[in-house]
This record gives sequence, structure tokens and C-alpha cells, in this order.
Amino acid sequence: MTQTKSNQGIRELSAKLNLSIGTVSRALNNRYGVNPKTRARVLEEARRIGYVPNAAARRLKEHPVMQVCMFFAPYDNPGHEINPYATDLIDLITEYAQKSNLNFQVQRFEDMQTTTAFLQESPPDAVVTLGEFPEELFPLLEQRNLPVVNINRNTGLENQLCIRADGSQAYALAVQYLAALGHTKIALVNGPQKGGHFQQYAQAFDDAVAEFCLTSLPQWKVELAPDQTNAQGAQNATRNLLGGDDRPTAIVYGSDWLAMGGIKAIREMNLRVGEDVSVIGHDNLPMTELLDPPLTTFDMYLEGQARTVINLITRLSDNQPLIDPTQPSGVINITPNLVKRKSCCCIR
Repeated sequence: MTQTKSNQGIRELSAKLNLSIGTVSRALNNRYGVNPKTRARVLEEARRIGYVPNAAARRLKEHPVMQVCMFFAPYDNPGHEINPYATDLIDLITEYAQKSNLNFQVQRFEDMQTTTAFLQESPPDAVVTLGEFPEELFPLLEQRNLPVVNINRNTGLENQLCIRADGSQAYALAVQYLAALGHTKIALVNGPQKGGHFQQYAQAFDDAVAEFCLTSLPQWKVELAPDQTNAQGAQNATRNLLGGDDRPTAIVYGSDWLAMGGIKAIREMNLRVGEDVSVIGHDNLPMTELLDPPLTTFDMYLEGQARTVINLITRLSDNQPLIDPTQPSGVINITPNLVKRKSCCCIR
């Protein structure tokens, strides 16, 4: 494969100066994270070999802009739909990044090969991840010494911080609230439980059901496949849950998106949400307050999450470490707030 003149120049500079290609690229483009003396060495050598365009020299007078990349990996499904929670959070992070003068881009994750090439050719200064990724992605980011903020994924790796909802508290509270309303038959419609936040939700649900001596038959605990973790998948699962003679009186869903699919199924079966079947979601999307009846759910403080992500990233601008010494575990837990609305009723 023939290399471009640009790649040849960067590789030559990298070899001559004993610097990584990424460092040379950042220096040439006046990107954040390069020592001023190193940048000067790169530009001087580049001028000597006639490589640096005048635009690069002009950029040296400007303040470097931090390049932040979000890798986004939603569950694939036949309709190519995306959980509104994710799109709302991405929009908020983008908004706060712009206010902080960060160059923020969202990169849809395809595969490890494409991502590795992207990191090689256009290395960012920091990374945010949201979604389900192969395990090998996170060590790769660590090897490249990139500071990372993972949303709902705790890797335990150096210079990687996790922001996640405290699912244990939320789902224990959901079961406790329903039990207080007199419900003894409670179901869970959840996403894939392969180590992520959905697994945390399921474990908390099981523990709370056992603690309150409630009934939750094995078939009432639904784990949706990745390609069915959407409103349509939850609609189908809810229809199955309510189709038998012995059915739950309340259903807890792993997200508002899933809950909205469940509500559609409940109505299709000529049952009443909040009367025949109580429903609890998770995320407090703006649209849930407008449903009829409004959905009981957990507020995830999306604006607070977005601000926290950007605040952690901008700590780098002040040469502060990404990992907060007050958070030795590398995890920042967000405590959800139960928002009680009309989709749950007392049956005592």
C-alpha cells in the first residue's frame, strides 16, 4: 500500500525525533496535550525538511483546543432505533462540550479494526464511551495513555473513570415501593445481563424480592436479547407475561424505552396501566411525564451526568489528573430519585 505524503512526513518526523506518531500529529496540529518544548522541536524539524504548511505555524499562535471523542455503541436492532436516553445524554454532553470550548465528536463504534485505525490516524486527547463494547477496547485505550470516562462501565484500569447509576439502590427501592402498595406478584423486563448495568439491576431486583418474601416466578424475570432490547422487544415480552392465567400485577422495566413498549402491550390486551398493571421505568425521559398516565420512573439527572463528564475532561486543561483522589475506586455513582406518578396504584 502506497503511503500518502502526509503519512510519510509524520513517520519521518516520528523516527527522527524519537516521538510517537500521535505526538507528532498533535504537535503539527497544535492539539492539546503536547509539551511546548516538544511542539517547538517538531515544528522546527518539520520546517527543516520542508513538511509543515504555513497554516500549522499560524495555528501555533492560537490556544490549543482539546479534542474529545465519544465512542458510541448502541444495541443493534432490526429497526435501527436508539434508546432515547442515549440520544438525550449525547445531546447534553455535546452542548456542555461546546460551552467549554472543546472539540467534541461522536464516533459510532463499528469494530476493533476500524477503531484502532481511527486512534492511529486521528488520536483524540480524551475519550468518552457509551454503550456495549468488546473487552479489548479498554486496554487499548489504556495502552495509548488516553484519559477515559466510561458511562455505566467500570473497567478498573488506570486513568479510566466510570460514571454509573446506582442500580442496586434504584431497583431495591422499586420493589420496596411496589410492596408498600400491596403488590406481591412483580415481574422484571430487563436488558442483557452480561456484566453491565442490566446485571446490576437484575441482582438488586432478586435481592429485594427475596427480602420482602414476594412472588416472582422464573418466567417473570425477562432478559431481552441485545437485538430485542428496545420498545418492540419489551412489548412482545410484556404480552407474554400477561397472557397466562397467573400474571404479575406490577412490572419493573430496565429503561423508560422498554416501559413504553410494555405500556403499549398492556393497552393492546385491554388492560389499564396504573389500575390493572402497575409500571415502573428508569431514566425519567421528558416524554414520560406526558404519558397517560404519567410514568413512575427514576430520575437519572441527565444534565448532571453531562456536566460531570465534561468537568472531568476539562480537568485536563488545568493539568489535573482525571482520577479524583477522593474516588479511589474509579467510580462515581449517581443516586437515582424515584419519581412517583400515576402508573402505579395501591391494591391493598
